[in-house]
Amino acid sequence: MIQITAPISPGSSGGPVFNKSGRVIGIATAYLDIGQNLNFAMPINYLKSLKSNKIKLGSLPKIVPKAGSVQTNVELVKIFDARLMFQRGRQSVEVTIDFAIRNSHKYPIKNIKLLFIYKNSKKEIITYSAREIDDIILPQLALQFSHKHFVKYFCDEKAVWDSFEDSFCGGAEIRILDYQIDRRSSPIDILFK
Repeated sequence: MIQITAPISPGSSGGPVFNKSGRVIGIATAYLDIGQNLNFAMPINYLKSLKSNKIKLGSLPKIVPKAGSVQTNVELVKIFDARLMFQRGRQSVEVTIDFAIRNSHKYPIKNIKLLFIYKNSKKEIITYSAREIDDIILPQLALQFSHKHFVKYFCDEKAVWDSFEDSFCGGAEIRILDYQIDRRSSPIDILFK
């Protein structure tokens, strides 16, 4: 390898490296981002000794979807109507999140895995919790849930505990990690178990 000081940025691998006379001396190959100006090229003499190969390159034909066959980014399971409430504890804040989950599938869903991410007033992530919901949500319907978690550093020291000003306290985010689609059960069987 030849070490060079000319910067190599992502995407420029394979480009020629010239000397002062304008002759190609190598091919840009790699760089180390842990060091300053540590860039490397493969020597051209080594590359000349490689056996040439005739490879015919082609591309696959472009597939044009039929009209109406493409679904545009539809969220089939969605969190909505989320409300955050908190209550002061001795060393932490009890954060309660009330939320609803809507199922837009044609089938019931179950075993919904959720991740709750808690942020302080500076929007920095401070902790998280996880929960699996065993309830079955029928197609085209929604269910409401509540989740509690004790969070340290959720509110700044500036927060006035008597009035508990929201501007000095953090927030939360809910992410759906996974769920199962139940294609075997009918909604009537689920409702009248």
